[in-house]
Amino acid sequence: EKATVAGKSLTFHVTEYFFDSEPEKDKWAASHVVLTGWIEKLRWICIPIFVIGGKPPEDLFDTVYHEIEHAFQTTKMGHDFGSGKQYMMSISNLSNKNETERTVAEIVYSMSRAEQDALVNGMYGQLKNASNIITLDDDFKNSEAYLWLGKLHDGISAVEKSNDYDAVISRYGWNRNTFLNRAKKSEREFINKITRVLYKLKTEVLEG
Repeated sequence: EKATVAGKSLTFHVTEYFFDSEPEKDKWAASHVVLTGWIEKLRWICIPIFVIGGKPPEDLFDTVYHEIEHAFQTTKMGHDFGSGKQYMMSISNLSNKNETERTVAEIVYSMSRAEQDALVNGMYGQLKNASNIITLDDDFKNSEAYLWLGKLHDGISAVEKSNDYDAVISRYGWNRNTFLNRAKKSEREFINKITRVLYKLKTEVLEG
């Protein structure tokens, strides 16, 4: 499916994969490469949909809105938003088995304004299509935005309590104080973005 964003053509590649169970899907995924997310060079938004036992994923709208936001960001900027050294370092360490490396990576990733905007846009899409005024706050807690805000907050707390993270932080080009100040400012900005969208959603729900 083709669409136009900011005057430029994009192609949506939506692929459905059907499995009877989660273990079956995991076994299949271990030996297959699945294209996902925004591929800037091809101008593709790849959205895999894993249907387990006949049920689509609960975060489907979150994923779609998230990737559309990244496509919009890249199109407006004229280059891939995720090309910065610090951002790329964080991406490569999000699954690091070393807790110190992973914690710093999670903080840096969730400090990214582009990621925050995409997470909040994904949250908007998910809640707008699944919530009512009664369940909205509980549904918010199941969103990726809530998950990453929690990782940012918990990561900051961990760094404040220990000097063990200093060496990792320095590899990202910051000293401890600068890193914490940036992270705390970013957390406030993230909270403000989420609050504004939740207010917008509640207003839309009430107005019907």
